[in-house]
Amino acid sequence: MSHLWFVENRAQAEWIRDCPQEVASCHVVAQTAEALQALEEFGVNHVAVAEYADTRLIADQSKKFQSECFALINEVEDYILSNYDDVGKSDAGYLTTHIYWIYHAMIILATRAHLWQETIRACRPSTVSIFKSVTDENYLLQTPLLWHSSFSMDNILRQFESLYSLHFDVRSLNVLKPYSSSKLFVKPSLSYLSMLPSRAGKYLVRKSIDYSSKIAFYIDHLKSNGETLKVFLIGGVNDEWRTVISKLNKKISVYSLLWANNSFLTNERGFQGWSSIYDDSIISIKGFSSFDLDFGQYNLDERQINIIADLYDQWTSRVDSTSLLKFGNVSLTEDVLDIVRPLATYGISLSRYIDSAVSDLLDLGDPDVVCFQGVIHMADKRMVSACRKRGIPTVGIQHGGSVGTHENSKIDINDIGWCDYYLTYGDGIRNSDVSIIPKRAKLIPVGSPSIDKRLRPLVKRQPMHTKYVRVLWITDKSYGNTIGHDSRMEETSRYLLHKRCLDMLGKCPDVKLTLRPFKSTEGMLGTTRLINNDPNLDVNIDTFSRLDDLIYKHDIVITDNTASTVWNEAIVFGKPLILFCDPKQTVLMNHFVSDLERACCWCRTENEFIDAVKMLVTEGFQYVNKLSQIDTADYIKKYILHSDNCRPVDRATSFLDRLMLDQDSSVMPKDC
Repeated sequence: MSHLWFVENRAQAEWIRDCPQEVASCHVVAQTAEALQALEEFGVNHVAVAEYADTRLIADQSKKFQSECFALINEVEDYILSNYDDVGKSDAGYLTTHIYWIYHAMIILATRAHLWQETIRACRPSTVSIFKSVTDENYLLQTPLLWHSSFSMDNILRQFESLYSLHFDVRSLNVLKPYSSSKLFVKPSLSYLSMLPSRAGKYLVRKSIDYSSKIAFYIDHLKSNGETLKVFLIGGVNDEWRTVISKLNKKISVYSLLWANNSFLTNERGFQGWSSIYDDSIISIKGFSSFDLDFGQYNLDERQINIIADLYDQWTSRVDSTSLLKFGNVSLTEDVLDIVRPLATYGISLSRYIDSAVSDLLDLGDPDVVCFQGVIHMADKRMVSACRKRGIPTVGIQHGGSVGTHENSKIDINDIGWCDYYLTYGDGIRNSDVSIIPKRAKLIPVGSPSIDKRLRPLVKRQPMHTKYVRVLWITDKSYGNTIGHDSRMEETSRYLLHKRCLDMLGKCPDVKLTLRPFKSTEGMLGTTRLINNDPNLDVNIDTFSRLDDLIYKHDIVITDNTASTVWNEAIVFGKPLILFCDPKQTVLMNHFVSDLERACCWCRTENEFIDAVKMLVTEGFQYVNKLSQIDTADYIKKYILHSDNCRPVDRATSFLDRLMLDQDSSVMPKDC
């Protein structure tokens, strides 16, 4: 085979359709579910990348990737801090605290490299054609990841050309980038108000200036009101914290500090993640009024940045990149180092700015406890460190499944590796045996306050009866074979599995099927367009209804979702569950495996899943009733609600009360 074409999205598939002379003697490979569906629709001869590769190897190697990635950036940081004259003790960790985002990027590169390499090995082409945007100088791997929407693969492509004696033919395509997304809100100062219509802008500026003149009063109130205890919630309010806050002791006030983009680094690739800072508006959620602080502006020190950039280049010139971050016979190092470069270069000045802002916040606000919706960004980890030095307890909370049950949830390098305490859904939530970050948090089982709250209205409803089996299929997210394939299955494989099952469920007169894709990624899923284009499939697609209502209105739930959030919701709402989860792709903790087996119809392979769907179609309510007999009480206690003794929200609030009101030292970790 002399010529191979990789097709990534619908726009590229349209070009292939409209230029048949270009691909007449070529082998066209659909790289994503979106591309696969489009090529099928257009009648173009093609093959799915699933014919040549899956992503199980990514999952198998994920812990190794994470460890090597951390070792790499730790080595970079050590070199820079050892050779930079103006280094301070507080600069330690300025780069390694970005491990979450850098590891995400590495997995994306590894996934694409693996799928390409296995296809190239099987097809042995002399030419490989790929598409780039006309606005890009070279090929960039486009992703839906907001914090880093594109990645260079220059070095990986060069390695492929050398290893397999081929040439990459990069074609320009004049279309919008496939994964366009809105930018996060950037608020460096009151200047953002100038973008509003003049009359409204002037009014809000005047109100903001009047409001900011009251800052001193609010701060004085915070510091002088000895009877009021203060909780600072960092990063926003998720459903779990929102439920807990509503029930806190009346003596406790709660303030939220949001993340914000750093407008001074908007020209740097990926700035929306690694350069995140804190907004200077302190929002009152419970208690006294909101107020603004002035953290000042982040200023670029050109001299410092140039010196550190030179040090970074010195380090990279000394490193044998071919021996690091190896994936098979391909090294990801040079392309990963391109991603790390701005983080290493700007990181010291950025971390010092954040340290100053955090110090001001803690000095003026004087919180009794600092809580996090997620310890994700470098800024969050600097906040935790500052709290630790001041003896301020830090608390995280579980807000979704997979935590403590899936090996690759990454919670161990974020919340559990940093906070003093972590509130979990139950005793079944465990720490991973292998972690690159020492475990710090004490796990406090309380149950899920938000799920418990959602259950209350459903208990009062009467069950509905129909002559049809009402099936709800909740799909996984789709990111175009880029994000999360250390746990998520290869997407053309999933699309083909969807097709086979829909052909049974969508054509069965005794079944009423509702498909629930994730609205944000349904365009990349392929399945929704497949359903809309096939008049023989009787399937309702619903992305708008409340999930709770959908689960209640259906007799049984099917899911191929990687995260156990959906599994938990189906089980706790009392619906029988047919789950497809390949344990070689989604690696589960050993203790969780046996509990999951007893809680649902767990299909480990595609064939088992297809057989379960066949049983549902042929036996109908008889099969539903059989699955309904499964006793899920132990699973719910261990992984969702913890105990029947009291409500999760009461356990969570009593813990915080004891931590703040009683100052009970018995709940403090041993090393505090």
